[in-house]
Amino acid sequence: MTTPFFSLIIVLTEKNSYLLPFTLDSIAHEKRCYEVALVDGTGGKVVLDHLPVEGVKIIRCPHSTFPKMMNLAMKEVSGEYLHFLLPGEFYIWDEALNFMRKMIQGYNYPDLVYTPRRVRHHFGQPTIDLFPLTTKILKRGDVHWSLQSYFFRRESLLMMGGFSEKYGIKWGYELICRFFLAPALTKTYVKRVITDYEYRRLTPDWIWRESVETAHISFKYFGLSIQLIGWMMQNCLRLFRF
Repeated sequence: MTTPFFSLIIVLTEKNSYLLPFTLDSIAHEKRCYEVALVDGTGGKVVLDHLPVEGVKIIRCPHSTFPKMMNLAMKEVSGEYLHFLLPGEFYIWDEALNFMRKMIQGYNYPDLVYTPRRVRHHFGQPTIDLFPLTTKILKRGDVHWSLQSYFFRRESLLMMGGFSEKYGIKWGYELICRFFLAPALTKTYVKRVITDYEYRRLTPDWIWRESVETAHISFKYFGLSIQLIGWMMQNCLRLFRF
């Protein structure tokens, strides 16, 4: 059996299951350079028959956290590169994965490849984050909790120990910090938007927990910095306005 170039890992919970069709429909139009693994954290409460994508691998992992489900999935799949998606996140054109495969091959198979991200807001038009990551950006935690813009080389992610299970929201940010602080790992920025997502309004409790985890991770890896202090002040104003 030929090893797929990509393993697309979709993490499903009861709360986000209604958004699953958006993601699967975008995958169904792609040419098959991938395998799809669906991590079912619903405890069997969501029916997964008659999916629009053939050959989906169902990985049962009830009553677990996102990091645990993703750590389990990355050991069960076989693709050279892993792309983690949440229901509601989708590819914006049919040749997105084939384009990314050509970019990865052209850049000599880096350990991490990432792209710009479209950011949707409760009010106003979407914006696009066009800038590659820098230490300054990492210090102030400007890394979204979702990983839809990142493609990981599987063997590199396994070598790094996968996702930290200490964090319930900012597991993606913590992992990206570790990747960027490992000088032996190669990182490549491809300046083209690959994915989009359905907007989901966040609760005050969720925003507070995200803020606490962001501050903890930034301090852990970079210490107390001007960027972190500035971010904390801005975030306090954001929470107050919310």
